[in-house]
Amino acid sequence: MGMASLRRLQLKRHHGQAVSHTTRRQRICTLCLKQSHSAAGVSRRGLLQKGLLGTSVGFLHSQAGRLIVSGDIAEARGLLDSSSDVYRMAQDVEKRLRQSTVKFQLENGLTVLVRQRRNAPVFSALTYADVGAYDEEGILGVAHMLEHLAFKGSPRQSVNFEKESALLEHMDDVFEEARVCTDPRKKSILLDKLDTMQREASSLAESNAYGSFLARQGAVGLNAETSHDATKYYVSLPNNKLELFFALEAERFQAPVFRDVYSEKKVVLEERKMRVEGSPMGAYQEEYAKVSFGNNYSRPVIGTEEDIESIGRKDVEKFFREKYGPDALTITIVGSVDPEAVRLYAEKYFGSWVSSVGHTGLCTNEPLAIPSFSSDGDRCLRGSNSAGPILLRSWYRPGVCDAAASIPLDIADECLTGGRHSRLRNALVMTSKALTVSSYGTFPGEKHPSQMLVYAVPTAVSDLQEVDQIIMSEIDAFCDAGPTQQELLKFIKGTQSAVFGVLQSNAGMASALASYENLTTSWENIYKEMYTLVDQTPRSVADECSKYLTSSNSFAGYVYKSM
Repeated sequence: MGMASLRRLQLKRHHGQAVSHTTRRQRICTLCLKQSHSAAGVSRRGLLQKGLLGTSVGFLHSQAGRLIVSGDIAEARGLLDSSSDVYRMAQDVEKRLRQSTVKFQLENGLTVLVRQRRNAPVFSALTYADVGAYDEEGILGVAHMLEHLAFKGSPRQSVNFEKESALLEHMDDVFEEARVCTDPRKKSILLDKLDTMQREASSLAESNAYGSFLARQGAVGLNAETSHDATKYYVSLPNNKLELFFALEAERFQAPVFRDVYSEKKVVLEERKMRVEGSPMGAYQEEYAKVSFGNNYSRPVIGTEEDIESIGRKDVEKFFREKYGPDALTITIVGSVDPEAVRLYAEKYFGSWVSSVGHTGLCTNEPLAIPSFSSDGDRCLRGSNSAGPILLRSWYRPGVCDAAASIPLDIADECLTGGRHSRLRNALVMTSKALTVSSYGTFPGEKHPSQMLVYAVPTAVSDLQEVDQIIMSEIDAFCDAGPTQQELLKFIKGTQSAVFGVLQSNAGMASALASYENLTTSWENIYKEMYTLVDQTPRSVADECSKYLTSSNSFAGYVYKSM
């Protein structure tokens, strides 16, 4: 990581720990470089350009200016198109999706989405578990740990499962004894014993059997990621492996063996040290979320060091039993497959799965995530480190299920920082007040009420308060008049171009379908929101944004340069 990267707020995803919203530029670069990986850590409106594998809703809108602003000629051409052309594009997307997309649900609540794309004999699969770190109770980091352990296989990967199972139970007993032990010497002896037992247990199971087997079957992009909002499991396979996918996925979720918990914890602890303790902004980022949120977005996905050390196999099993069930899963298949074959295999391998999880799904009408502040002075978190000076300014906003607010706020986000001619770039970077400025339309998640966050790195000739005042001034101006007609049309055209890009990718389309289905109640909102965009006006955007982008509804972070 270079010095320039260190000067940015490190709001990037951890492996398996998506702090879901990196800057638009960071997301594009990351996804382009990792075409074999999943769409980890992107928002619901995420878009897929060529080579981007992760798609979510907030991102389709947020990227709007990005595609058009990439060249002045392309931008000019886009702005010459009439609104009737924009509407026809929306109709075209609707026609394409409705003709090729099938949705069905098993009696046990499992949802399956299928889109046929017969351009190559392959398919991409995404299993979307509507369970994330937000849903944890008690010990934090369990959702992320479960994602790691979901690749450890089933009883079939054991050399002697009866012996292994008994040993795992004994290990749990030793761990529980060590967890409550207050005698340091005795605790050390117990932990040493646990390490010895872990090595013995590992010898009874085939190492990396799940991933190795899939690789031999032609699988690519095998990966997973955990965010506050969900846990997603990805893979792409030849289309003659469709039944194999369903057989292995059903086994993964109906007969999991959470082996190697106590050794995997060490991996996660190292991950945390690298991503949090080893990052100049890591600790501050966690503190900022902790004090600025009044809901579960205040907690780190990966958990604290104390949480990770206290996780036992029984904790993971309990979380799985209580949160994972067929009604919490959506399986999306995109590629050269027969929807009836998908339905047959889904019924065959998942139909008998009965669970009493009672998944509640999307929550609506949640209050904004504003904590109880004793005074206005509590609305700013001040700190210092080697990455400073950095300014953060965030506003409380609804989750993306509130389309009336979400779309105008996405437009505001893009107008403020989305491209070479964006408002905050002109006001700060082009005037040498800041080295860089960017934003997160939804931070750190989007299923529940979250924040819209702007951050900037001031230059030596300006200070944090001055940059903050400029940002607030630009926000006030936007809320007063809204976007210009040019900004609005550019956003709409860019969004629609992004949707067309998504349609060309199996993995991207699988991610988009699953995200829309879970975060907006229907995958069909991919094209329905395009019609909603056409109906936006500068006045309607300004009126909606003025409800949320106010100084009384905001929180700030001032990070000074440590001496």
